[in-house]
Amino acid sequence: GGGGGGGSDGGVVNEKEVARLMERLLRAQPDLFEVENLRKAGLSHRATMAIRARIGADGVVSSSSIAASLTPLLDAQAFDELAGPLEEIIIEPEKHPFTLTALQDRRSPWWHAGMGLLGSPYIQPSQAALNLASWVGFRPIVQMWRVAQEVRSSSRVDAQARAAATATNGRIGVGSNATKLLSTAVKLVHNGSSSGSGGS
Repeated sequence: GGGGGGGSDGGVVNEKEVARLMERLLRAQPDLFEVENLRKAGLSHRATMAIRARIGADGVVSSSSIAASLTPLLDAQAFDELAGPLEEIIIEPEKHPFTLTALQDRRSPWWHAGMGLLGSPYIQPSQAALNLASWVGFRPIVQMWRVAQEVRSSSRVDAQARAAATATNGRIGVGSNATKLLSTAVKLVHNGSSSGSGGS
């Protein structure tokens, strides 16, 4: 769809909206992306430097630099799934400090935010990138990405099945080829069972 704005309408995510959310997050946790804080959070030196290089232009991390890096990775669903937990963190920042442990804890809003982001269909790293991420210390995040992609993919399949069922008023449409195939299968099963051969 055209235009901006997150929301689960399938539309494009607006970079200004992402920047506003990141600005509020950085206000709530001002030292979030500081090297020392990332190290205390449990990230390796290599992981810390990789994060800083990705989101900090000239070593300065700002809401706009984060939004510029993050927005192209988000679809509307990923933004919604990221924004909800981040709002919880923004409301009670002292209750939800960022740590690698929190990022891996299913009860933590950091885990929910991470899974929302990592489930985005726009995050499709190459095998080399996944290997590099594991090497710099992001192996748990690589594992989370795999799970998040699987969950998101299965929810897309479920949504397509619901849409197809809705389109046929809940009836499964069976074409003439499928009907012929089914009747042939029934005949084969019937003939096989009446022939008296009990082979398996």
